[in-house]
Amino acid sequence: MLGFIHQPVNWILSLTHSAATTVRIINFLVFSLTIGNKIKSIWLLYNI
Repeated sequence: MLGFIHQPVNWILSLTHSAATTVRIINFLVFSLTIGNKIKSIWLLYNI
């Protein structure tokens, strides 16, 4: 009985862990994209 309960808990934990990792990667990508756009716009302003 314990093993039967234990297995879905492991699946849920691994799912939430991978979901959190995915969210973190997406947040990092969006963050780096916005920073890149800001640097690009500042660079364009100073080069005109």
